[in-house]
Amino acid sequence: MPKPFDHPYDLSWSALNRMKGQAIPLASFHVIRDQVLPMITGEYQNIILYWAGRNLAAQFNPSNLDHLITFFLEMGWGELELERDQERHKVFRLTSPFFSQRQVDKNPATFALECGFVTETIALIENREAEGEYQLVQDKQEGLSIQFKVYLEAKDKSQPVLERQKGTSSPTVGQGQDVPSTSLSN
Repeated sequence: MPKPFDHPYDLSWSALNRMKGQAIPLASFHVIRDQVLPMITGEYQNIILYWAGRNLAAQFNPSNLDHLITFFLEMGWGELELERDQERHKVFRLTSPFFSQRQVDKNPATFALECGFVTETIALIENREAEGEYQLVQDKQEGLSIQFKVYLEAKDKSQPVLERQKGTSSPTVGQGQDVPSTSLSN
């Protein structure tokens, strides 16, 4: 019986390695991502891409942080770095020279796909439920980057997933859009 979101494509690490060097023009990728997807998904773009990212992570299943970082580089998503590693809260920063070309600070670009991918990967590595959010960060010295925050349930599972922002009970995906109240479990 096929799994939900099953697909006919080989998306294994070995298949990705065979595709190396077979690049498509970056401009066409960004047109699809920043222009076509918003037309198709409308107001649900962030949540659809967040869950798509989680599903992709479950399929690719990076086994550790090094594999996660390598995956981001190989997919052309940018350079991912773990900034803070706490028991129930992890913070990553994503940088790329293409952020300025895409003008993500001026255009409604979404990084929900990447956020979902990071969140699910951490949930799988840690074997705990996780929720994630992201935000654009403009730093005068380092330029534009994307910050991903992943919140993990306590290891004893008697406490809920860590509260994110005061006054909210669900994490945000992107700029002010709430994730549905359903559990974001793996």
